[in-house]
Formats: sequence, C-alpha cells, structure tokens
Amino acid sequence: MALTDDLSRRIRAKRQEIAAIDQQAAALEQQRTAAQAYVQGLEEALKLAERTTPPQSAAESARALRKGSMPARAYPVLKSAGRPVYLVNLLESMGVATTLANKRALASALSAYARKREIFTRPEPNTFGLIEFEHGAEGADGEPEAVPAQAQLKLAR
Repeated sequence: MALTDDLSRRIRAKRQEIAAIDQQAAALEQQRTAAQAYVQGLEEALKLAERTTPPQSAAESARALRKGSMPARAYPVLKSAGRPVYLVNLLESMGVATTLANKRALASALSAYARKREIFTRPEPNTFGLIEFEHGAEGADGEPEAVPAQAQLKLAR
C-alpha cells in the first residue's frame, strides 16, 4: 500500500504543479494580450499623427509621396519647371503617354492633394503647381510680389 500511496501523492503534487503553471501561463497570456493592445493603440496613434501633421519642408513633402506613383513622378518635373504646368505638358515631361486614362489618373491624384492643400496646387483648370511656388512668390512682408508685365507675357507664351 505504501507504494500506491506514494505514487498517488506524487501524481497529486504534479497535478497541482501543472495547475500552478497553467495559472501562470494564463496570467502571462493576459499580460501579452494587454501589451499587444497597447502597441496596436500606439501604432494607430502614429498613423493618425502622420496623416494630420503636415510635412515641414518640400523635401519631406516629396518623401511623403509613394515611390513610383504618378504624383511622385510629377513632383520633380514641376520642381524643375519652377512654375505650374498644364496637365498634357506634365504627362509629356514625365514620359507618360497622353491617353485619356493617364490624364484622368494624374488629374485625379494631383487634385486630391490640391484639395487638401498638400504639396500640389491647381491655379487653373488642368494646370498643376507646387505649394512652394506660392510661398516663393511672397515678398518679405508676406504680400505677393508684383510680377512685371514682360514676365507675365513670357509666362503666357
């Protein structure tokens, strides 16, 4: 009988040890779940902050554009032109065929940024520029500088 009592006692002790481990595992799982929820909340806050915080400079604006997208390809073309460019001329400068689908895609993408006043502007229909052009045209007092009539004629051509 002593052997069966000893084995029964060892089995009960091991089962109690397993129950204690299970309790610890449940507590650790709760901690893990809470930590994951915390990290997820921080990630969502970061995404929201990135959406609502405007880029500080033109360089950051260009980096905010998705690489290879139509707006990302249009940005350097507009930057090098130094002034707003008509949609068809913009597509040609980008090396993209001037099909109706490409015109609509580029106009739609740039218009979305222009509506939000981010990176791009639309000073005239189907003409797009960069916000930095507007800031660069202001004088020291914050008023737009007067453009000489000859310069306006050259721009119109």
